[in-house]
Amino acid sequence: MRAEHEAANRAEALLEELSETAATTLAGVAAKLDAILKEGQSSEDDAEFPWPQIRSAIEDIAGISRQREPG
Repeated sequence: MRAEHEAANRAEALLEELSETAATTLAGVAAKLDAILKEGQSSEDDAEFPWPQIRSAIEDIAGISRQREPG
């Protein structure tokens, strides 16, 4: 139980650090949104706001990234 508590505290600290670090690429923005999704939503198909909107934004970013790749 102590290890779980320590892991939760570490995850919280990492999420806080992530939010304070500026993304410099679309992949970085997508990674930040993905971290929010994984930590915040109750299930992968949670249909309550803002989870579908965040999933949609991640998909949009991935599409833009693919279009910007050379070749």
